[in-house]
Formats: sequence, structure tokens, C-alpha cells
Amino acid sequence: MTDQTKILIVDDEKMVLDGLKDVLRKHYNVHTALSAKDAITLLEQSGPYAVVISDMIMPDIDGAQFLTEVRERFPHSVRILLTGQANAEESARAVNDGGVYRFLMKPCDTDKLLDILADACVKYQRNVAESEIIKTTLFASMEVMSEALSIMNPMAFSRGGRLRQVVASLAKMAKVREPWMFEIAAMLSQLGCVTCPPDLLEKVYLREKLNANEKYQYENHPEAAYQLLHKIPRMEQVALMIRNQNHPEEPAADEGREAKPMSDETHLGARFLYVAGHYDDLRMQGISHKPAIEKLHQHFKGKYGIYIDALKKAGAAVNNILIPKSIEISDLVPGMILAEDVHSQTDLLLMAQGQKMTSTAVGRLLGFHERIGVREPFTVLVRKT
Repeated sequence: MTDQTKILIVDDEKMVLDGLKDVLRKHYNVHTALSAKDAITLLEQSGPYAVVISDMIMPDIDGAQFLTEVRERFPHSVRILLTGQANAEESARAVNDGGVYRFLMKPCDTDKLLDILADACVKYQRNVAESEIIKTTLFASMEVMSEALSIMNPMAFSRGGRLRQVVASLAKMAKVREPWMFEIAAMLSQLGCVTCPPDLLEKVYLREKLNANEKYQYENHPEAAYQLLHKIPRMEQVALMIRNQNHPEEPAADEGREAKPMSDETHLGARFLYVAGHYDDLRMQGISHKPAIEKLHQHFKGKYGIYIDALKKAGAAVNNILIPKSIEISDLVPGMILAEDVHSQTDLLLMAQGQKMTSTAVGRLLGFHERIGVREPFTVLVRKT
């Protein structure tokens, strides 16, 4: 491994830390912490770490508890337990809860320690690579699902695309650990709309008044999406973000059961969707970026201010580089964003305002144009050159 490979050693005895650091500094970028609390701070601010080595006996929480938290919050890091004495119960707890890769008994032979660390670093690289493959595959699968939504309901798909852009910017500014989850949550936030009749969604889109049954049916679409998604591996947190997008401070519950608690990231994702949804509502009313931000501050009365301010910066960057352009269907290319609804010659809504053009979307519109005709010209947003 190169000297850029970072490892973290946690022990409440400074002499032990200094000794290990002196042995390992020629091979690794070694960071140390005297407590689990300090170690978590380092993991948050200076991570990722390939390997985390922890002493078993510490004053605040023991090594097994600490490594359990590391496993939950920083799952790629390989965990090693350093102990002077370990009974069967402690060993079982460390393996079962903390996912410990190796036990090291004090004092540890230097050559043995280096061999174990080399193996641990290889395992870390494998963990990262496997995770990236899973994310890429999952993201591609969710994009296919989103494209299917565009065929079934262009208005819902268009809103999901707009929310994805906003939420992705918020996640980037918040420096979240797994930004892909937030993007997928936004992209699929309207998936539950497949359960709503097209005429109901058109009324919502046109901001027409809904009766009690229509209001209930539409407001239930996040729950419908949750039921479709939560059993898919690695999608439970995404499903919870979507489920709670309209009430992030009051988690929804299954009938007759208590609400499932949200993790910090899930809670943050639900808040992002909530604020992004309100922002999108204002923009779709024709309100420009700056007044929309002011209205959000007024509406929430100081709540979510940090997200709205982040949205102000993110939105400003986008608004400064997009300009309207009137085009014919033959001029449509991927990357353009629809600035108005696109209809057929028979007034059928084909794609909704705000949808970003992909190769698939362009192909679909060209296909519609050949079969039933597309009303031209129409307005798109393009990057200013």
C-alpha cells in the first residue's frame, strides 16, 4: 500500500498510540485518537480510513461498541480489535455487532501486524470496488424505472427530474456520504403517482382544486412508492426518504404499527425532498429563483433556513447559465430542458415542462412526431454559450 493509505488507531493510552504510530508511519498515513468520541470526529472530518484499529477497554465506550458504530456509519472501513484480554462473550459481541476483521493481542508482533494490515487494506479496496459496482447497477436499474414512469406519466417524471437536480445540489453542498441515495430518492419521488389517474395528476399540475377523495389519493403517492421500493436490497433508506417527503418531522407508519425511525441521512433526505418540492411548486408557478427563495423563507418562518440558503447558491448557478430557445423537433438534442409542455397535433400531452432530455426521451418524441405529429415550435432551455 502507498503512504496515502490512511488508518486510524484508537486507544486511551498515549504511549500505545505513539508506539504503534512509530512502527507504522513508514508504511501508512497514521492518525490516532485517545477516545471513541475523538475517533468519530476524525472519521467524519478526515475520512475515509481504510482500517480502524481500536483498543477493547476504553473509558467512554468499549472497542466492540465503538466498532459497531463504525460499521454502521462507515461500512467500508475494515475493523480490527486490539486487546490485552478478551473473553468469549466479548469476542462474540465484537464479531457479531462490530463486524471485526481480526483480533490482535497486546503486545503484537510487528511483522504480523504489518501482514494483517496489508490484508485489511486489500479488503478495504475490495469493499469500495464492490460498493461502486452495486451503486452503478442499482442506479442504472432505477433510471430504467424512472424512464418507465416517463412513458406512463410525463408530468410526474418531469417533476422527479427537476427535484433530482435540486436535491443533488443540496446533497453536494451538505457533503453527504452517499449522495447517490439522495439522487435516486428525488428521481423516484413521484413513482407512486402511477397509482393516480392521469386526469387527477393533470388537475394537480394545473393547480385545480381537488375534492376530498382526490386529495387523499394524491397525497398517498409517497406511501405507494414506499411499498414498491422498500423491499429492494439497499433501497430501504431511499424508500423512507420518499415516504416522508411531505412530512419529514413526523415519520409515517404502517397501519397499526409505530413509525419506523429514520436515520440521520434518511431524515436529511426527506427534508431535502420537502424543501425542493416547495421550491419546485413556486418555480412552476412562474416565480423566478430569487423571489422563490424569499417566499420559502417566509413560508417556513426560519425553519429549514440552512437548506434554503444552500438552495439559493445552488439554484443561482443553474439559473445563470440556462436561456430559452424556440426550436423545431428536428433541433432537439439530449441535455436540453423543456421550458413548456410538448403536445401532439391532437393536443395530447407528450412531455411536461421541466423535463431534461435524454437520448431515450428525444427518441420517444421523434417517434411521436412520425406517428401523430408534434406541435411546433416549442421552447427549451439551453446552456448559454
